[in-house]
Amino acid sequence: MNRTGTVLAFDFGRARTGVAVGEPEVGLAHPVAVIRAADDAARLAAIAPLVRDWSPRRFVVGRPVNDDGSAHPLWPEIDAFAQALHAACAILDTWFAMQPRALA
Repeated sequence: MNRTGTVLAFDFGRARTGVAVGEPEVGLAHPVAVIRAADDAARLAAIAPLVRDWSPRRFVVGRPVNDDGSAHPLWPEIDAFAQALHAACAILDTWFAMQPRALA
């Protein structure tokens, strides 16, 4: 699998979704936007210019896990967002990153 090219990564939230851009070759990413939207249509409208500007080769969508490794309650919404993102942007390579739940 080719692991080169720009990656846009998303930290989904019901009210805000964080977006970062990175290059796997250098192992660095940096935040580029916080999208304030309550539905996928509004999120995708805000993401479209980022996709045009960065021309990513793949997306990564964060999927939080509970402390015991079980699925977080947001998974169905995150999956729906990822499917909508994939369909809207025609990026064929969409990965899920498992991440521990953030501590508040």
